[in-house]
Amino acid sequence: MNINRPVTRSSSLNKLSTLALKNNINKRSRREIDEMGDDVSSLGDLWAKIQGLFEDTNSRIDSCKSDLEIRITSVEAKLLELKTDCSVSVKQVSERLDETRNDLYAVSNQLDRLERAHDLILNGVPFSQNEDLQVLFRMIAAKLAYNPANTPIVSLKRLSKQAITVGTSPPILCQFAIRNERIELYGRYLRSRNLTLRDVGFESNNRIFLNENLTPQAREVRSEALKLKKQGHLHQVYSRDGIVCVRSAAGADPVGVFSTGQLLELTI
Repeated sequence: MNINRPVTRSSSLNKLSTLALKNNINKRSRREIDEMGDDVSSLGDLWAKIQGLFEDTNSRIDSCKSDLEIRITSVEAKLLELKTDCSVSVKQVSERLDETRNDLYAVSNQLDRLERAHDLILNGVPFSQNEDLQVLFRMIAAKLAYNPANTPIVSLKRLSKQAITVGTSPPILCQFAIRNERIELYGRYLRSRNLTLRDVGFESNNRIFLNENLTPQAREVRSEALKLKKQGHLHQVYSRDGIVCVRSAAGADPVGVFSTGQLLELTI
């Protein structure tokens, strides 16, 4: 190799070009590294902001949940209070309705008793062909010590939904024109309680009975009371002005009974 060979223009230019290329590559690499650093920094800030947003959102959600729980608890408390108030109101209304129903029933029953206040029922007299109920009643009045001229004025009829046959004994309804006369005759009967079929023309000593014309409810009570009397739980059973009265023992005060439930309570 000739070290003394002179440097030509061409070789110098090549060296400069190579050096410039190396510098450009180095500058570009540093710029790209710097830009990547900037990008990494921007991503870190973005991630930090996202985390901050999540934390803020979670905080707001927790706050909303707390407020919502407080409001729900308040609403539940108000609903419970309203339910309690409604229950009390419904109970009060129910009790008032029961009282009103009982009052209406009592008034209806009283009106029904008033409609029957002029009536007596005669039981135990067999039906006979061509019977004359007015003659039969005058016989009863004579037995009860009435003067024939003072026999009470009364309307009489058999009570039956079907055709009456001879030998049967449908009850006879006695409707008095004057209530005081009904009271007087019934009082005489209660003092003696000694009417028989022989007193009205039959060949029999079987008893016949006069009773008040009771309402269906009172008849049910009287029927149950008579059963209890037969069992020895009651001493006396009778009716007064359409009300069934019972004595639990001899000498006991009479008690008016209006339902079978009340009757059972008296015998417990």
